[in-house]
This record gives sequence, C-alpha cells and structure tokens, in this order.
Amino acid sequence: MVAVGDVIEGTVTKIMDFGAFIDMGDGIKGLLHISQISREYVRDINDFLKIKDKIKLKVISQGKKGFYDLSLIAMTPQEEPKKNEHRPRWVEKQEQPAPPLVTFNDNDARNRKEPDFESMLSSFLKESDERLLDLKKNIKSKTKGKGRK
Repeated sequence: MVAVGDVIEGTVTKIMDFGAFIDMGDGIKGLLHISQISREYVRDINDFLKIKDKIKLKVISQGKKGFYDLSLIAMTPQEEPKKNEHRPRWVEKQEQPAPPLVTFNDNDARNRKEPDFESMLSSFLKESDERLLDLKKNIKSKTKGKGRK
C-alpha cells in the first residue's frame, strides 16, 4: 500500500500536455502534473521525461479515481531564495534614484523668456488674419472679370 509522503519508483507510461501518467507497480497508477516536474518553467514535458523512464517520485496526495498525485520537485531540496529574487523579473534589481522635485513659482513664469499663452494666442490670431486676407485677395484676383451671377 502507498501512503502520502512515501518515496516510490515508477515508470512513465503516457505523456500528455498537462502531465505524465506513472505506473508504480501492483496496478497502482499516479499522475505527475506538469507543475510538479521542475521548479523552472516547463514548456514541453518531453524535454524532461520519456515514456518508459524509471523515476523516483514522492506521493503528495491521493487523487480522484484511485490515482495518486506525484511530485518530482518534492524530491529536490528547495534552494534558499537569493536577494531580490522575490521581485518580479520586469523590476530592475537596482533602485533608480528619485527624480529631483520641481517647484513652480509665479515669479518663474514671469521671468521666463518663453512666451505665455496670451502672447502666443495673439500672435496666432494675427498670423491667421493675415493668411485669410491673402487668401481673399488671391481668390478675388482670380475671379475678376468672370463676374458672379
């Protein structure tokens, strides 16, 4: 009889996308789920196991229909987490310095050489009026002599 926590030897009988079926002898079967094969990402189970491979596994629970849930990673000691390993991969390992604080003062706005909004608006309106006047003159000169009805 197999009990939870036992280390057993089994043979891989079938490989599926979600895991491998293991025959432990005496008609006892188990499932080695893909998440229990390795601590690293397992894209393809065939990279780790082949049919008829004999492997040592640990029984982690008794599943449905008499199948046992098995684990390979429970057989290997867990490594001590390295410093900053708990952080997501996309976070850089070194802290970036905070950007300097920028303060805004009304005196700064008046002393700047850059034009303020009112002066930019007035220059835009002036240029716009000049362009419209040029456009009207151009259209008037082209329609002269053709008379409108």
